Amino acid sequence: MEFNYKYGGQSGVVNSANSVGVSFAPDLLRKPTFFTGILNKKIPFREAISAMHDVVVSDLRFKPKDKSEYKEWAKAQEELWLAEYMAKAPDLQDRIENLKTELSSLRSHKQKIMGPFFKARQAFFNYIRKRDYDAWFVLDPVITVHPDELFFECFSQDESTYARLGCDYNIFNRIDTFECGTTNIDYSSALYNEFQKIRSYKETEFSIDPSGFEVQTEGEDDYKEEKIDLPDSWVRGFLQVSAAMTLPSVSLELHPMDLWNCLFILRRNKAVSSPRYMKYILRPGEPIRILFEPWKKEIVCPRSIYKGLDSREIKIWGRRRLLTLERLLPIAQTVKVHLLGDGLPSFYIVGMDDLNYTLGLSGWTSNDWSRAGQFNLLGSFEKFDEGTKRMVYDTLKKDWSKSVSDLAKSTGLDEGAVQGIMTAHAQEGNAIFDLNKKRFRVRELSKDGIPIETLRFVSELEKEADRLSKSGMVQVDEHTQKAEGEEVVGSVKDKGKKYLSYLFINEDKKLVKAECTCDFHKYNGLKKGPCAHMLSLRMTAKA
Repeated sequence: MEFNYKYGGQSGVVNSANSVGVSFAPDLLRKPTFFTGILNKKIPFREAISAMHDVVVSDLRFKPKDKSEYKEWAKAQEELWLAEYMAKAPDLQDRIENLKTELSSLRSHKQKIMGPFFKARQAFFNYIRKRDYDAWFVLDPVITVHPDELFFECFSQDESTYARLGCDYNIFNRIDTFECGTTNIDYSSALYNEFQKIRSYKETEFSIDPSGFEVQTEGEDDYKEEKIDLPDSWVRGFLQVSAAMTLPSVSLELHPMDLWNCLFILRRNKAVSSPRYMKYILRPGEPIRILFEPWKKEIVCPRSIYKGLDSREIKIWGRRRLLTLERLLPIAQTVKVHLLGDGLPSFYIVGMDDLNYTLGLSGWTSNDWSRAGQFNLLGSFEKFDEGTKRMVYDTLKKDWSKSVSDLAKSTGLDEGAVQGIMTAHAQEGNAIFDLNKKRFRVRELSKDGIPIETLRFVSELEKEADRLSKSGMVQVDEHTQKAEGEEVVGSVKDKGKKYLSYLFINEDKKLVKAECTCDFHKYNGLKKGPCAHMLSLRMTAKA
């Protein structure tokens, strides 16, 4: 998908001995959105906005070692090693030494001639890297101004971590002017470094520059225009995390020091074998316990009592992403955790006076649960006519944020229908569910809207698996929980034929063994991934 941005200048921070001016350049192609105020709680804001930067630049995907330089060196040395091995007579050894000396001289001469070229080429690469560095972050952060708060949103490079920073207006001494709406802001890497200069003794002005919307045509040269071609997986992941916020979850509260102990274990240990998960062990009225595998380390959280009614054990993968919260814990007052289930998204809300920071984690760092079709948050919900959907959304826009019960009272619909409609709007990028205040908020991710049907499935294979699953053609015969994982046996009817499928999912929720009687699997095995019948069986069994 192509996103178009047009910024009035560039964001920046102006520092002096007694003051700091923070100015964000908004996207001029969107509806005018601006804000100007004087910060009161400077240090908490500095730490929170810096923690968001850690999410923006994070990429925990596996990166194989680059051995290209070693291979080139080994290739150049191969002939010398062979010659040295074959040289047995003294005269051959002398000839080899002479050739070595001559070759060394030629290489030195080549380096002298080509040196300026290599130096200029490296300088050019460094310039290109520096110039395009911010584009590597894929999408500039989104900022939304509401009557009661403003909030930032961002997504990580590896498409698995979401962060939201909500700023209540009590963090400002004075608010001069603002206009509600959503806009993308120009947020460069240099801006992060300038944020570190914010101090408690300096007056700090925070501004989403309103003047950018008043510049005449002759000022076009000052604009910074960008066209970013976003991968569909990035947009799909952003929507999935947003939609996941609307789902029922197991809620608990951790003391900041208990979360710190968890991060201490993650920082001090490295997993070299499976399973790699942390398991929340929840018993009503008892301290929360957290088990870390494969080290068999367990933390008992005496300050954190589970207040739920049912005993639960929930496994979470991709736990190292929690380290992005380290910077917030010294100023955190509360940490609320929302768990959707084993291998499903989880959310951590850090409360800091009038700031709230939400960290949303997908089931795995590599987003495998999305690609494998295990948890399709963009699947269809109950259908509503466009008039009803528009009426509910227009009601929400009047106040910018409302709870489900308030929306139901204002529209005359039942709460179940309102929940379904707002979930659909969240899936389409028009709204977001505020987990901290338990209400829906207007937030239009794209000014042009998002073609949801083109983002619904990762591949045609997943689309076919979804069709089979919803058509009732899938039958789960056995779904067995074992010590090593889950075993699923079933059959799928497709185009008049019946195919038998078998799945084995290990403790890390990865499909490690599978069989199917279809031609696709007979020819390819798992080299091209699971077939549509395997995926549909996994969807139906919710494994």
